[in-house]
Amino acid sequence: MIYLLDANSFIEAKLRHYRMRVVPAYWEWLLKPHKRFQLQSIDQVYNELTHSSKKVDDLHLWSKSQRHFFRDSKSQTDQANFAKIANYVSTHSRYKASHKTKFLGGADPWLIAKAMTLGATIVTHEKPVDESSTRVKIPNVASEFNVSSTDIFDVLEASGDQFIL
Repeated sequence: MIYLLDANSFIEAKLRHYRMRVVPAYWEWLLKPHKRFQLQSIDQVYNELTHSSKKVDDLHLWSKSQRHFFRDSKSQTDQANFAKIANYVSTHSRYKASHKTKFLGGADPWLIAKAMTLGATIVTHEKPVDESSTRVKIPNVASEFNVSSTDIFDVLEASGDQFIL
C-alpha cells in the first residue's frame, strides 16, 4: 500500500503534534521503510512546502533535504487523471467559483490524480464536507474517483510503531 501525504500532514505536524525539534522521531519515521506500506508525497506538495525563499523554516529545510520523498506527478496518466478531476470540479454546480480556482491551482488535484495512478490512499487532515458546502475538499473529490483518504494518526497506528521515551 502507498500513502501519499498532503501538505497539511506536514504542516500540522510541524506546527502542532510533532514539532521538528521536539519529536524528531516522527520525521525519521516518515522516512523509514515500513513492512506493510510506503509513505510518499508528490512534487506539487514539495513546491507548496518550499515555495518561499523568504520564509525558510525547519520544514522547508527538511523537504529540501528529502527531495526523494516527493514523487513526480506529471506522467501522461497523472495528467489524464488531473484532467478528469479538473473537469469534475469545474463543472460541479455545488462548488463556489473561488473555491474551484483555489483547489485547481494547488497540489490537491495532482495528489488525487497521482493516487488514482498508483492506487494509493491520500493522507490528509481534511474532513469531508456535506452536500450543502460550497468548498472543495480532498476527501469529497477523491471519493468521486474511488480514492481513499485517511489521516496520519491512522497511518501511524497501522504501522504498529510507537514513539517511546
